[in-house]
Amino acid sequence: SDDDRTIMNEAPAERRRKRAESAAAKDAARHETGKRQRSLTNGADSAAGEESAPTAVDTGEEAAAEPPFKMQRLMLTAGADHAGELLFRAIPALTGAKVDSCCAAEMFTDDCVRVNGEVVDKKYKVREGDNISLDPPIDIHAPVPAEDVKLNIIFEDEYILVLNKPAGTPMHPSKGFRHGTVAGGLLFRLYHKTGLVGDPNITEEAAGGTGLVNSYASAPSTGIVHRLDINTSGVCVTAKQFDAAVYLRKQFLGHTTKKVYLALCHGVPEQDHFSYQCNIYKPKGKGSAMACAPLGSEQGLPSDTDFELVERSPCGRYSLVRCFLHTGRTHQIRLHLSKLGLPLVGDRMYGNVHGKYIVERQQETGSKSRKRHSGKGKPEFFEVKRHMLHACRLQFVHPGKHELETFEASLPSEFEAALDAARKGLRLF
Repeated sequence: SDDDRTIMNEAPAERRRKRAESAAAKDAARHETGKRQRSLTNGADSAAGEESAPTAVDTGEEAAAEPPFKMQRLMLTAGADHAGELLFRAIPALTGAKVDSCCAAEMFTDDCVRVNGEVVDKKYKVREGDNISLDPPIDIHAPVPAEDVKLNIIFEDEYILVLNKPAGTPMHPSKGFRHGTVAGGLLFRLYHKTGLVGDPNITEEAAGGTGLVNSYASAPSTGIVHRLDINTSGVCVTAKQFDAAVYLRKQFLGHTTKKVYLALCHGVPEQDHFSYQCNIYKPKGKGSAMACAPLGSEQGLPSDTDFELVERSPCGRYSLVRCFLHTGRTHQIRLHLSKLGLPLVGDRMYGNVHGKYIVERQQETGSKSRKRHSGKGKPEFFEVKRHMLHACRLQFVHPGKHELETFEASLPSEFEAALDAARKGLRLF
Protein backbone atom coordinates (compact mmCIF):
# COMPACT_ATOMS: atom_id res chain seq x y z
CA SER A 1 0.00 0.00 0.00
CA ASP A 2 0.99 3.69 -0.23
CA ASP A 3 1.30 3.86 3.57
CA ASP A 4 3.66 0.88 3.62
CA ARG A 5 5.81 2.46 0.92
CA THR A 6 5.92 5.73 2.87
CA ILE A 7 7.07 3.96 6.03
CA MET A 8 9.76 2.02 4.14
CA ASN A 9 11.11 5.28 2.70
CA GLU A 10 11.51 6.88 6.14
CA ALA A 11 14.84 7.00 7.90
CA PRO A 12 15.56 3.92 10.07
CA ALA A 13 15.64 6.02 13.25
CA GLU A 14 12.18 7.47 12.43
CA ARG A 15 10.74 4.03 11.72
CA ARG A 16 12.10 2.73 15.02
CA ARG A 17 10.69 5.71 16.89
CA LYS A 18 7.19 5.23 15.44
CA ARG A 19 7.20 1.50 16.17
CA ALA A 20 8.40 2.11 19.72
CA GLU A 21 5.79 4.81 20.40
CA SER A 22 3.01 2.65 18.94
CA ALA A 23 3.96 -0.38 21.03
CA ALA A 24 4.45 1.73 24.15
CA ALA A 25 1.06 3.41 23.69
CA LYS A 26 -0.69 0.03 23.51
CA ASP A 27 1.15 -1.25 26.58
CA ALA A 28 0.34 1.94 28.49
CA ALA A 29 -3.35 1.51 27.70
CA ARG A 30 -3.28 -2.12 28.87
CA HIS A 31 -1.42 -1.08 32.01
CA GLU A 32 -4.03 1.61 32.82
CA THR A 33 -6.87 -0.87 32.32
CA GLY A 34 -5.22 -3.31 34.72
CA LYS A 35 -4.63 -0.53 37.22
CA ARG A 36 -8.30 0.40 37.24
CA GLN A 37 -9.33 -3.20 37.67
CA ARG A 38 -6.97 -3.57 40.64
CA SER A 39 -8.31 -0.39 42.22
CA LEU A 40 -11.87 -1.81 42.13
CA THR A 41 -10.60 -4.94 43.88
CA ASN A 42 -8.46 -3.59 46.69
CA GLY A 43 -9.56 0.02 46.98
CA ALA A 44 -6.06 1.30 46.39
CA ASP A 45 -7.25 4.54 44.85
CA SER A 46 -9.70 5.17 47.68
CA ALA A 47 -6.99 4.63 50.29
CA ALA A 48 -4.95 7.30 48.56
CA GLY A 49 -7.88 9.68 48.71
CA GLU A 50 -8.59 9.59 44.98
CA GLU A 51 -11.54 8.34 42.99
CA SER A 52 -11.11 5.76 40.28
CA ALA A 53 -11.37 7.15 36.78
CA PRO A 54 -14.79 6.49 35.22
CA THR A 55 -15.02 3.73 32.64
CA ALA A 56 -17.50 2.97 29.87
CA VAL A 57 -19.16 0.40 32.18
CA ASP A 58 -19.64 2.95 34.96
CA THR A 59 -21.17 5.75 32.87
CA GLY A 60 -22.56 4.07 29.79
CA GLU A 61 -20.38 6.35 27.71
CA GLU A 62 -17.33 5.52 25.66
CA ALA A 63 -14.14 6.10 27.67
CA ALA A 64 -11.78 8.78 26.39
CA ALA A 65 -8.79 7.40 24.50
CA GLU A 66 -5.58 7.23 26.50
CA PRO A 67 -2.95 9.71 25.26
CA PRO A 68 -0.03 7.92 23.61
CA PHE A 69 2.95 7.30 25.86
CA LYS A 70 5.86 9.39 24.62
CA MET A 71 9.11 7.62 25.43
CA GLN A 72 11.49 9.72 27.52
CA ARG A 73 14.42 8.79 29.73
CA LEU A 74 13.33 6.45 32.51
CA MET A 75 15.41 6.12 35.68
CA LEU A 76 14.78 2.92 37.62
CA THR A 77 16.16 1.19 40.70
CA ALA A 78 16.04 -2.61 40.82
CA GLY A 79 14.59 -4.21 43.94
CA ALA A 80 15.26 -7.59 45.51
CA ASP A 81 12.31 -9.17 43.65
CA HIS A 82 14.15 -8.75 40.32
CA ALA A 83 17.64 -9.76 41.50
CA GLY A 84 19.14 -12.45 39.27
CA GLU A 85 16.61 -11.90 36.49
CA LEU A 86 17.71 -11.08 32.95
CA LEU A 87 17.32 -7.33 32.51
CA PHE A 88 15.74 -7.88 29.09
CA ARG A 89 12.88 -9.79 30.72
CA ALA A 90 12.64 -7.50 33.75
CA ILE A 91 12.21 -4.21 31.88
CA PRO A 92 8.44 -4.49 31.21
CA ALA A 93 7.77 -5.10 34.91
CA LEU A 94 10.24 -2.46 36.08
CA THR A 95 8.63 0.18 33.86
CA GLY A 96 5.05 -0.72 34.73
CA ALA A 97 4.49 -2.01 31.18
CA LYS A 98 5.46 1.37 29.68
CA VAL A 99 8.16 -0.43 27.70
CA ASP A 100 7.31 -3.84 26.26
CA SER A 101 9.77 -6.55 25.26
CA CYS A 102 9.85 -5.50 21.59
CA CYS A 103 10.74 -1.90 22.43
CA ALA A 104 13.27 -3.13 25.01
CA ALA A 105 15.01 -5.27 22.39
CA GLU A 106 15.40 -2.25 20.14
CA MET A 107 16.82 -0.20 23.00
CA PHE A 108 19.47 -2.85 23.67
CA THR A 109 20.41 -2.84 19.98
CA ASP A 110 20.87 0.95 20.05
CA ASP A 111 22.91 0.96 23.31
CA CYS A 112 20.13 2.84 25.10
CA VAL A 113 20.13 0.65 28.22
CA ARG A 114 22.64 1.48 30.93
CA VAL A 115 23.21 0.07 34.39
CA ASN A 116 25.16 2.22 36.84
CA GLY A 117 26.24 4.39 33.91
CA GLU A 118 27.54 1.55 31.70
CA VAL A 119 25.95 0.15 28.54
CA VAL A 120 24.85 -3.47 29.02
CA ASP A 121 23.45 -6.17 26.74
CA LYS A 122 20.43 -8.46 26.97
CA LYS A 123 22.32 -11.07 28.99
CA TYR A 124 22.93 -8.75 31.94
CA LYS A 125 21.48 -10.11 35.19
CA VAL A 126 19.86 -7.59 37.50
CA ARG A 127 21.38 -6.95 40.92
CA GLU A 128 19.47 -5.45 43.81
CA GLY A 129 20.08 -1.71 43.92
CA ASP A 130 21.13 -1.39 40.27
CA ASN A 131 20.49 2.08 38.85
CA ILE A 132 18.98 1.50 35.41
CA SER A 133 18.45 4.19 32.77
CA LEU A 134 16.42 3.63 29.62
CA ASP A 135 16.54 6.07 26.71
CA PRO A 136 14.46 6.07 23.53
CA PRO A 137 16.33 5.33 20.30
CA ILE A 138 17.46 8.69 18.91
CA ASP A 139 18.73 10.07 15.67
CA ILE A 140 22.41 10.70 16.45
CA HIS A 141 22.61 13.02 13.44
CA ALA A 142 20.10 15.44 14.94
CA PRO A 143 21.50 18.84 15.98
CA VAL A 144 23.11 19.00 19.41
CA PRO A 145 20.75 20.83 21.79
CA ALA A 146 22.35 23.91 23.38
CA GLU A 147 21.82 23.68 27.15
CA ASP A 148 22.96 25.64 30.18
CA VAL A 149 25.19 22.85 31.50
CA LYS A 150 27.59 23.80 34.30
CA LEU A 151 31.18 23.65 33.00
CA ASN A 152 34.13 23.49 35.40
CA ILE A 153 36.54 25.73 33.47
CA ILE A 154 40.26 25.51 34.24
CA PHE A 155 41.44 27.97 31.56
CA GLU A 156 39.92 30.01 28.76
CA ASP A 157 41.17 32.47 26.15
CA GLU A 158 40.15 33.43 22.63
CA TYR A 159 41.45 30.13 21.19
CA ILE A 160 40.69 27.33 23.64
CA LEU A 161 38.63 26.35 26.64
CA VAL A 162 40.07 23.77 29.07
CA LEU A 163 37.64 21.85 31.31
CA ASN A 164 37.74 19.58 34.32
CA LYS A 165 34.98 17.18 33.30
CA PRO A 166 33.13 15.43 36.14
CA ALA A 167 32.32 11.72 35.99
CA GLY A 168 28.78 11.03 34.77
CA THR A 169 28.74 13.86 32.21
CA PRO A 170 28.87 12.73 28.55
CA MET A 171 31.14 14.63 26.19
CA HIS A 172 28.55 14.66 23.40
CA PRO A 173 25.10 13.21 22.61
CA SER A 174 25.10 9.52 21.79
CA LYS A 175 22.73 6.59 21.87
CA GLY A 176 21.30 6.75 25.34
CA PHE A 177 22.54 10.26 26.20
CA ARG A 178 20.91 13.22 24.53
CA HIS A 179 20.93 15.96 27.16
CA GLY A 180 23.26 17.29 29.85
CA THR A 181 26.37 16.92 27.68
CA VAL A 182 29.59 18.91 27.53
CA ALA A 183 28.82 19.60 23.85
CA GLY A 184 25.44 21.12 24.73
CA GLY A 185 27.01 23.26 27.42
CA LEU A 186 29.70 24.51 25.04
CA LEU A 187 27.15 25.45 22.40
CA PHE A 188 25.13 27.38 24.97
CA ARG A 189 28.18 29.21 26.30
CA LEU A 190 29.95 29.96 23.02
CA TYR A 191 27.15 30.31 20.47
CA HIS A 192 23.75 30.69 22.12
CA LYS A 193 25.04 33.79 23.91
CA THR A 194 27.22 35.20 21.12
CA GLY A 195 25.16 34.32 18.06
CA LEU A 196 28.07 32.75 16.17
CA VAL A 197 27.06 30.38 13.34
CA GLY A 198 28.67 27.91 10.99
CA ASP A 199 30.73 28.95 7.98
CA PRO A 200 29.60 27.29 4.69
CA ASN A 201 32.86 28.38 3.00
CA ILE A 202 35.02 26.00 5.05
CA THR A 203 36.64 23.39 2.77
CA GLU A 204 38.24 19.97 3.18
CA GLU A 205 41.59 21.54 2.34
CA ALA A 206 41.19 24.05 5.19
CA ALA A 207 40.32 21.20 7.56
CA GLY A 208 43.65 19.59 6.76
CA GLY A 209 42.37 16.00 6.81
CA THR A 210 41.07 16.29 10.37
CA GLY A 211 37.46 15.49 9.43
CA LEU A 212 36.21 18.70 11.03
CA VAL A 213 34.73 20.29 7.88
CA ASN A 214 31.21 18.90 8.38
CA SER A 215 31.15 20.05 12.00
CA TYR A 216 32.00 23.65 11.19
CA ALA A 217 30.51 24.24 7.73
CA SER A 218 26.77 23.85 8.33
CA ALA A 219 26.19 24.67 11.99
CA PRO A 220 27.88 25.89 15.16
CA SER A 221 30.43 23.32 16.30
CA THR A 222 31.09 22.21 19.85
CA GLY A 223 34.85 22.49 19.35
CA ILE A 224 35.45 19.05 20.88
CA VAL A 225 38.71 17.62 19.51
CA HIS A 226 39.15 14.62 21.86
CA ARG A 227 36.94 12.71 24.29
CA LEU A 228 36.77 11.22 27.75
CA ASP A 229 34.46 8.33 28.65
CA ILE A 230 31.30 9.35 30.45
CA ASN A 231 32.52 8.01 33.82
CA THR A 232 36.08 9.22 33.37
CA SER A 233 36.78 12.58 35.01
CA GLY A 234 39.50 15.09 34.38
CA VAL A 235 41.10 17.60 32.03
CA CYS A 236 40.08 18.03 28.39
CA VAL A 237 40.51 20.83 25.86
CA THR A 238 38.03 22.25 23.35
CA ALA A 239 38.53 24.79 20.56
CA LYS A 240 36.72 28.12 20.20
CA GLN A 241 37.82 28.73 16.60
CA PHE A 242 37.97 26.55 13.51
CA ASP A 243 41.70 27.10 12.96
CA ALA A 244 42.38 26.27 16.61
CA ALA A 245 40.32 23.08 16.29
CA VAL A 246 42.32 21.97 13.24
CA TYR A 247 45.62 22.78 14.98
CA LEU A 248 44.67 20.80 18.10
CA ARG A 249 43.09 17.92 16.22
CA LYS A 250 46.28 17.36 14.21
CA GLN A 251 48.21 17.02 17.47
CA PHE A 252 45.82 14.38 18.80
CA LEU A 253 45.81 12.48 15.50
CA GLY A 254 49.61 12.63 15.38
CA HIS A 255 49.90 11.47 19.04
CA THR A 256 52.11 14.45 19.91
CA THR A 257 50.02 15.45 22.92
CA LYS A 258 50.91 14.05 26.35
CA LYS A 259 48.04 12.57 28.36
CA VAL A 260 48.47 11.27 31.90
CA TYR A 261 45.80 9.48 33.93
CA LEU A 262 45.50 8.13 37.47
CA ALA A 263 43.81 4.75 37.91
CA LEU A 264 42.76 2.94 41.07
CA CYS A 265 43.00 -0.78 40.31
CA HIS A 266 42.13 -4.15 41.80
CA GLY A 267 45.38 -6.01 42.43
CA VAL A 268 49.02 -4.93 42.64
CA PRO A 269 51.47 -5.12 39.69
CA GLU A 270 54.65 -7.16 40.07
CA GLN A 271 56.80 -4.38 38.65
CA ASP A 272 56.86 -0.63 39.27
CA HIS A 273 57.03 0.15 35.54
CA PHE A 274 55.26 -1.85 32.85
CA SER A 275 53.41 -1.39 29.55
CA TYR A 276 50.85 -2.99 27.29
CA GLN A 277 50.34 -2.91 23.52
CA CYS A 278 47.65 -4.45 21.34
CA ASN A 279 45.27 -3.66 18.52
CA ILE A 280 41.86 -2.48 19.73
CA TYR A 281 38.68 -3.16 17.76
CA LYS A 282 34.92 -3.18 18.28
CA PRO A 283 33.50 -6.73 18.18
CA LYS A 284 29.99 -7.39 16.96
CA GLY A 285 27.25 -8.07 19.46
CA LYS A 286 29.15 -6.69 22.49
CA GLY A 287 27.44 -3.33 22.85
CA SER A 288 29.99 -0.57 23.38
CA ALA A 289 32.69 -2.93 24.74
CA MET A 290 35.99 -3.05 22.88
CA ALA A 291 38.34 -6.01 22.43
CA CYS A 292 42.06 -6.71 21.93
CA ALA A 293 43.79 -8.32 18.96
CA PRO A 294 47.53 -9.03 18.55
CA LEU A 295 49.58 -5.93 17.83
CA GLY A 296 50.20 -5.59 14.10
CA SER A 297 47.23 -7.71 13.05
CA GLU A 298 44.76 -6.55 10.41
CA GLN A 299 41.99 -6.26 12.99
CA GLY A 300 41.65 -2.94 14.82
CA LEU A 301 44.11 -0.11 15.45
CA PRO A 302 47.37 -0.21 17.44
CA SER A 303 47.36 1.02 21.05
CA ASP A 304 50.22 1.63 23.48
CA THR A 305 50.17 2.57 27.20
CA ASP A 306 52.96 2.83 29.77
CA PHE A 307 52.18 2.41 33.47
CA GLU A 308 53.90 3.47 36.67
CA LEU A 309 53.03 2.19 40.14
CA VAL A 310 52.33 5.14 42.46
CA GLU A 311 51.04 3.45 45.62
CA ARG A 312 50.15 0.04 47.04
CA SER A 313 47.31 -0.25 49.53
CA PRO A 314 48.37 -1.61 52.96
CA CYS A 315 45.95 -4.52 52.57
CA GLY A 316 47.64 -5.55 49.29
CA ARG A 317 44.41 -5.62 47.29
CA TYR A 318 44.59 -2.29 45.44
CA SER A 319 47.07 -0.07 43.68
CA LEU A 320 47.18 3.49 42.39
CA VAL A 321 48.72 3.54 38.92
CA ARG A 322 49.80 6.42 36.69
CA CYS A 323 49.02 5.83 33.00
CA PHE A 324 50.82 7.44 30.03
CA LEU A 325 48.93 7.19 26.74
CA HIS A 326 50.87 7.06 23.48
CA THR A 327 47.69 6.49 21.46
CA GLY A 328 44.08 7.42 22.12
CA ARG A 329 41.82 4.45 21.39
CA THR A 330 38.36 3.96 22.84
CA HIS A 331 38.53 2.45 26.36
CA GLN A 332 42.29 2.02 25.93
CA ILE A 333 43.39 2.25 29.58
CA ARG A 334 40.40 0.28 30.87
CA LEU A 335 40.99 -2.53 28.42
CA HIS A 336 44.78 -2.64 28.90
CA LEU A 337 44.53 -2.78 32.69
CA SER A 338 41.91 -5.50 32.49
CA LYS A 339 44.17 -7.58 30.24
CA LEU A 340 47.02 -7.09 32.72
CA GLY A 341 44.87 -8.46 35.54
CA LEU A 342 44.54 -5.01 37.15
CA PRO A 343 40.96 -3.95 36.31
CA LEU A 344 39.77 -0.51 37.35
CA VAL A 345 37.83 -0.30 40.58
CA GLY A 346 34.19 0.33 39.65
CA ASP A 347 34.53 -0.75 36.01
CA ARG A 348 31.40 -2.82 35.35
CA MET A 349 32.34 -3.46 31.71
CA TYR A 350 35.92 -4.73 32.01
CA GLY A 351 36.27 -5.19 35.78
CA ASN A 352 34.80 -8.72 36.06
CA VAL A 353 35.29 -8.61 39.86
CA HIS A 354 32.09 -6.75 40.77
CA GLY A 355 29.92 -9.87 40.93
CA LYS A 356 32.65 -11.75 42.86
CA TYR A 357 32.75 -9.14 45.61
CA ILE A 358 28.95 -8.88 45.80
CA VAL A 359 28.72 -12.64 46.44
CA GLU A 360 31.69 -12.58 48.80
CA ARG A 361 30.16 -9.71 50.72
CA GLN A 362 26.81 -11.47 51.11
CA GLN A 363 28.52 -14.63 52.36
CA GLU A 364 30.63 -12.78 54.92
CA THR A 365 27.98 -10.37 56.18
CA GLY A 366 24.80 -12.35 55.57
CA SER A 367 23.28 -9.22 54.09
CA LYS A 368 21.89 -8.44 50.67
CA SER A 369 21.92 -4.71 51.34
CA ARG A 370 24.52 -2.67 49.44
CA LYS A 371 25.32 -0.48 52.45
CA ARG A 372 28.69 -0.69 54.16
CA HIS A 373 28.84 -3.35 56.87
CA SER A 374 30.86 -2.84 60.02
CA GLY A 375 30.35 -6.04 62.01
CA LYS A 376 33.12 -6.97 64.43
CA GLY A 377 35.73 -9.26 62.91
CA LYS A 378 34.23 -8.95 59.42
CA PRO A 379 35.52 -6.90 56.48
CA GLU A 380 33.93 -3.57 55.67
CA PHE A 381 32.78 -2.69 52.16
CA PHE A 382 32.81 0.58 50.27
CA GLU A 383 30.67 1.01 47.15
CA VAL A 384 31.89 3.17 44.26
CA LYS A 385 29.51 4.74 41.75
CA ARG A 386 31.94 5.09 38.82
CA HIS A 387 35.13 3.59 37.46
CA MET A 388 38.19 5.09 39.12
CA LEU A 389 39.98 6.70 36.16
CA HIS A 390 40.94 10.39 36.12
CA ALA A 391 42.71 12.45 33.46
CA CYS A 392 45.10 14.40 35.67
CA ARG A 393 47.37 16.10 33.10
CA LEU A 394 47.21 17.20 29.47
CA GLN A 395 50.04 18.80 27.49
CA PHE A 396 49.82 20.26 23.98
CA VAL A 397 51.06 23.16 21.86
CA HIS A 398 48.78 26.17 22.23
CA PRO A 399 47.16 27.04 18.86
CA GLY A 400 47.63 30.80 19.35
CA LYS A 401 50.88 31.09 21.27
CA HIS A 402 52.52 28.07 19.60
CA GLU A 403 54.06 27.25 22.97
CA LEU A 404 53.86 24.05 25.00
CA GLU A 405 51.12 24.30 27.63
CA THR A 406 50.35 21.91 30.50
CA PHE A 407 47.03 21.76 32.36
CA GLU A 408 46.19 19.66 35.41
CA ALA A 409 42.97 18.63 37.17
CA SER A 410 42.91 17.57 40.81
CA LEU A 411 41.21 14.35 41.91
CA PRO A 412 37.45 14.67 42.48
CA SER A 413 36.02 13.98 45.93
CA GLU A 414 34.57 10.56 45.08
CA PHE A 415 37.97 9.38 43.80
CA GLU A 416 39.66 10.65 46.97
CA ALA A 417 37.05 8.84 49.08
CA ALA A 418 37.64 5.53 47.26
CA LEU A 419 41.40 5.94 47.59
CA ASP A 420 41.06 6.64 51.31
CA ALA A 421 38.85 3.55 51.72
CA ALA A 422 41.48 1.41 49.96
CA ARG A 423 44.18 2.73 52.29
CA LYS A 424 42.01 1.75 55.26
CA GLY A 425 41.63 -1.81 53.98
CA LEU A 426 37.94 -1.62 53.02
CA ARG A 427 36.69 -3.83 50.21
CA LEU A 428 35.80 -1.70 47.17
CA PHE A 429 33.05 -2.78 44.82
